[in-house]
Amino acid sequence: MARFLTLTQDNMLGRGRRRQAYKRSFKTGPVSLTVVTIVLITIFSFLFIVLANSTSVQSVNYGQLQNKVSELHEKNHQLELEAAELRSLKKLEKFSNGLNMVSAQNPVYLEEVGRAVASR
Repeated sequence: MARFLTLTQDNMLGRGRRRQAYKRSFKTGPVSLTVVTIVLITIFSFLFIVLANSTSVQSVNYGQLQNKVSELHEKNHQLELEAAELRSLKKLEKFSNGLNMVSAQNPVYLEEVGRAVASR
């Protein structure tokens, strides 16, 4: 009995020299290496362009958001000025005159007795 049985190209079992059962359909060489290199360079170039484009779009969005923030800060400042103007004494005096209020004739002020705030 043979020590090794090999599967040959004609699918016969037998004793003899070993043969490769299936031939490679793809040979490696300088041409295939060049094609693989070109394909890899193309893929990496495409990825680089996509990433660069997304970065530029994000920077444009960032600039728009910065402009919106600065506009909102200006609007907030103007609203604070308007609120301060509405709380001013002159505005309150005009408002009180419109309600037919009178000024106090003899105001009485309380004096502080000791340091206690509340007593029993």
